[in-house]
Amino acid sequence: MILNEQTARVRFYLQNNSYGTRQVKAPIGWEEDDKEYDRHPRYHGLFTTYSFSLGFIKGDKKWIERVYETEGINANIRIIREQKNEYTDNWEQVYQGYLDMSTIEIENNQLAIKMNSGGLESMIKARESEKIEVDRLDTIDGKVIEPLQTVEVLLNTRKIFLESIWEPTKDSTFHSLPLAFFGSSFNVRKDMKNTINSTIKTKSHDEAGSTFQGMDVETAITGGTYNYDAKDYWLLLGIINRPRTFNVQIQDLKIQPSVTVTGQINSAFIQVSLVRYSGQNLAFAERYPLWTKTVDVNASGVQNFGGIQAINQELNISLNTEDSLGFEVRVEGYRAASSINAATSFVNFNYNFTSGSLIIKEDSEMEDTTTKAIRPFYLAQRLLEIATNRKNGLRSNVLQNGMFKDTLLTHGFWIRGFDKDPDNINDKFKPMTTCFKDLMESFAAIGNLGLGIEKIGHKELVVIEDLNYFYNRNVTVRLPFQIQNVKRYVAEEYFYKSIEIGFEKGGSYEEAQGLDEFNIKNTYTTCITRLTNIYSKIAKYQADTYGIEFARRKPYFLYHTEDTDYDQNVYFIDAKPIPNTNNFECRKWQDDFDSEPQGIYSPETAYNLRLSPFNSLLRHGWVINAGLTKYPNEKIRYASSEGNSKLVTKYPENGTIDNKDIGRARYVPEWVEFDHKCTNDVLIAVQGKSVVFGNEIMNCYGLFEYINEYNQIEKGYLFNLKPNGPGRWKMLKYNG
Repeated sequence: MILNEQTARVRFYLQNNSYGTRQVKAPIGWEEDDKEYDRHPRYHGLFTTYSFSLGFIKGDKKWIERVYETEGINANIRIIREQKNEYTDNWEQVYQGYLDMSTIEIENNQLAIKMNSGGLESMIKARESEKIEVDRLDTIDGKVIEPLQTVEVLLNTRKIFLESIWEPTKDSTFHSLPLAFFGSSFNVRKDMKNTINSTIKTKSHDEAGSTFQGMDVETAITGGTYNYDAKDYWLLLGIINRPRTFNVQIQDLKIQPSVTVTGQINSAFIQVSLVRYSGQNLAFAERYPLWTKTVDVNASGVQNFGGIQAINQELNISLNTEDSLGFEVRVEGYRAASSINAATSFVNFNYNFTSGSLIIKEDSEMEDTTTKAIRPFYLAQRLLEIATNRKNGLRSNVLQNGMFKDTLLTHGFWIRGFDKDPDNINDKFKPMTTCFKDLMESFAAIGNLGLGIEKIGHKELVVIEDLNYFYNRNVTVRLPFQIQNVKRYVAEEYFYKSIEIGFEKGGSYEEAQGLDEFNIKNTYTTCITRLTNIYSKIAKYQADTYGIEFARRKPYFLYHTEDTDYDQNVYFIDAKPIPNTNNFECRKWQDDFDSEPQGIYSPETAYNLRLSPFNSLLRHGWVINAGLTKYPNEKIRYASSEGNSKLVTKYPENGTIDNKDIGRARYVPEWVEFDHKCTNDVLIAVQGKSVVFGNEIMNCYGLFEYINEYNQIEKGYLFNLKPNGPGRWKMLKYNG
């Protein structure tokens, strides 16, 4: 076979881990390879795509068939194309990709197979949404990996304002407490009691419950000692697990009382009280009278004490561990032995509560605890290893050394103190479960990060960096010729009428102050009115400190059989190292801001402040500003929030900011498409690297400089390149 000049200047290799490297004849159809470089719309890295088929014959065909017979469609066969430099005659790699074994077709002794970019890109694409237990000891393909490494984080208390509100159940029926002294009952003091029918209008305390009138309870009183038989349905607050102090307010609670006395009673009174009980058996501990009326035991007929009575009281009540708090309505009477006939006597107390409220408030805190957590670089690298079998396949300065290096990840079970116990068949612990896509979307939301894949020799690395990395302001490629067939048009997708930013979940608690949580989702508007695009960056992981705190307050040692809504949530903890230890603690406002935050409860115990929606918006500012460059004095304005928008750090969450203050855009929304021949030198430059201020970057992420149709120097960021034929380029114009 006589090789033509074009074929003589190219050569191809096939590589497989099991079968080694094989130089093959130029595949049939190689001249028509339809390779394309395309910027990922979500990750912003530049990826290579192929949409052509190659044909192999004779020994090359048999070699591919042998690999397929052994390894099936999962086989990795790398194909490398090299070409002689037109000036030096040295061999240089033009591209490499992978044969897609699922596309094999054999006809007339020719094996046809499609080529794709393969490698990490295809594996990430196939598995980025796979939910993975991060503590597993093997990859998806069964390769053994090292045990999970965690760090310890000190979780200081996050003070929470709790407020539960009860109201009387609307009911016109009177309840009766008939206290009876039978004929043989002398020198007896006793009472009869029940409670109020109430409904919780606001429930902040986990222990809070509605009360209802069940069975009346009669209690004999001997020497001041009660043989007390309380009912759990009298409890406003059930048994608590640690000492706490509550502020109780009775506001205009209206009772309609009436009493009748039959027979002879020495003394009696009616009373409404709060009662502290102790222990699991609800032993009487202490009474807090709210309203008391003395009964005239000599009066005939009905005593109504002047009609409806309004009760207004405020008191602070301290409960100890295993105490509880109930609401009591009672009548107490005394019958002496002297001058009492043997007839049965009654004090009959009828009552009905018509309106008002009972409010229990608490400045609630809990002792500090610790939780396991994972560092972000390590988690990203582990997820990649589990999905791709590749160890040490990540490079990320921002996650390893930058702003987010100590933005740790944990989940509800760890926060509650659960851990895996393989010897316990009733173990309720479930490992942290997540996927690579959720991790990337979450860090992209809070940090404006992107992802690409780079090669060092034949090794591929996933690169996660600040989006600035993928839009470098330095010129890395200069096209030598004037561009032709130029088409310019508006990049309308970069104009945003509104912004939604924050977190998908958080703040929807049954407990108090969900609306005090600031790390939820906010929306903002811009001055753009002609388009409906929304800039949406919503994290899958949560950063709500109230959610973390409520999970923390359900510790394993007290609630080891109880499930909570927080157990499998993945949480950010914006942390910092504790000096002279390997442990971490939460960043507070003093670590990042000049003054104490405003607009939130207990700012001194707040954390995750850097992750708030508005602070995250500022990190996205230069991207958002691309469509706002012509309106520097217009504003981004607050629209709505699912949580507390009153937080003020450097800026208020519910405020406005001038477009010119959110960061200079790196590009303007103008597409420039043109033809420019992709010589071998140009293609090598596109695929090459440059050192910028001591840091190596891919040329494709820097600025491309070209001579435009007006013979002027222009710059842009590469978004798409079809190098074959005349070479078709698509640039997003630089904001120079």
